[in-house]
Amino acid sequence: RAAAGSPGTLARAAGPSAALLVAFVALVHVGWEIRDGEGHAFRSVFPAGVLEATSADRARRWQTDPPVVQRRLGREDRYASEALWHVQARNRAVAEGRLRAAWGENRILEQYYAPILDAPTWRSADGHRWPMAQRADIEARVDRTTGYESDAHPYPIHLWPGWAVWAAAGAMAIGPLLLARERREPLVNSR
Repeated sequence: RAAAGSPGTLARAAGPSAALLVAFVALVHVGWEIRDGEGHAFRSVFPAGVLEATSADRARRWQTDPPVVQRRLGREDRYASEALWHVQARNRAVAEGRLRAAWGENRILEQYYAPILDAPTWRSADGHRWPMAQRADIEARVDRTTGYESDAHPYPIHLWPGWAVWAAAGAMAIGPLLLARERREPLVNSR
């Protein structure tokens, strides 16, 4: 049987633990849909403005400090990870003969992740830009009048409103504490 104070102790531990789980989901699985003027769409953990600013930052930073070492322990560069997802999706589409998808992924890379195309990385010492002849060949062979929706991200990125996710985290942190407080026995005066 549980001791008298166990429900309160459990609530004090469960609430913050649940809130941390929701915070993790918010940081990793909640994002935005980016649409460009050509009809291409993709999901990112960055809103469009932040994605553009991060691209400019990486273009400057990677001139002298390119991402040539993949650190297993340390802070992930989410921008580089997303960029490499699109590189992989583009290359996979070419290998499978899906040129429309390959073109769409390449345009996303050129517009939003251009620094990864020319910077050496742990995946390729020469960068990831298509040779001009390959780019021109695929451009000539695809229908560019229709948009493309990327599914390059290897795990789900949900388009939930950020305020709702953080409100859920707060409710999960505070709710169990309030319930545990209501269940406490009133103190008896021993006089």
